[in-house]
Amino acid sequence: AARSADIEAEITVPLATAVLGGETEITLDRGGVPESLRVKIPAGVQEGKKIRLRGQGHSTGGRAGDLLLLVHISPHPYFKLNGHDLELKLPIT
Repeated sequence: AARSADIEAEITVPLATAVLGGETEITLDRGGVPESLRVKIPAGVQEGKKIRLRGQGHSTGGRAGDLLLLVHISPHPYFKLNGHDLELKLPIT
């Protein structure tokens, strides 16, 4: 059977979740029907990377497609990711 289409979406996670990993909930619109999914965020995920959830895309007969999530990391007031390094902006009076 033919494979159905993939779904592409974007997700924004807090810096702590990107560094340590965790779970977040997203809502997808599947043909006018909103659907909630819990997504596991792997530890160390970086800005602009994609998370693939196999079988969570469109399922119009045949094998279901994949859900591709483009990861964005929300800014933190003190910490910043620079590649694999975690930088601290420490205000000193």
